[in-house]
Amino acid sequence: MPYNLWYTWTYEAIPEMADWRNLAADIERKVVTIFAWMPQTIMSIRQKGGGFKHQEFTPQAIGDQLDPLAQAFTGIAREELRKFDIAKHEEFLLKVCDVLFQFLGSVAGSKYLHFSAPRLFPMWDRSLRIGARFKDSPTGYICYMKQFKTALMDKANEAKALEKHPMNPVRGWDIVCMEQRFTQS
Repeated sequence: MPYNLWYTWTYEAIPEMADWRNLAADIERKVVTIFAWMPQTIMSIRQKGGGFKHQEFTPQAIGDQLDPLAQAFTGIAREELRKFDIAKHEEFLLKVCDVLFQFLGSVAGSKYLHFSAPRLFPMWDRSLRIGARFKDSPTGYICYMKQFKTALMDKANEAKALEKHPMNPVRGWDIVCMEQRFTQS
């Protein structure tokens, strides 16, 4: 099965569907947008232990936990991954990931982060995580982010990324990684 081009064709519409500038705002629209873009819905994601996530949280609960982080997030949201000091901000990144991953899972949480700061946060999915042997956790995502940044710093990889998405190398490298995932299967 090849990379689904609908993920490329529909990408630009997603920033228009919610207020991504404020991490804690417009939760309902963001969640609907992310899960509409994914093959799995928010209603089908299970908590560890068996219950469904949608039974365990509300948009208000997500917003309440993100709100104290929103101002600091705004300070990094315009950063570019290639220039960003992940280690310096790691504690904060782990806090944000912890909140989002707890409610949405790591795959949807990474998409929430990406659309909130598209030049900083890569998206990941289960097969990329498992293939690279990262834990399904905030720490695993930060390790992925570091590896992603290292790969993107390579001039040849950067050129491939910019070929896929000239305005955003993070999005471009996301596409390259996803396409490689399907050619390696």
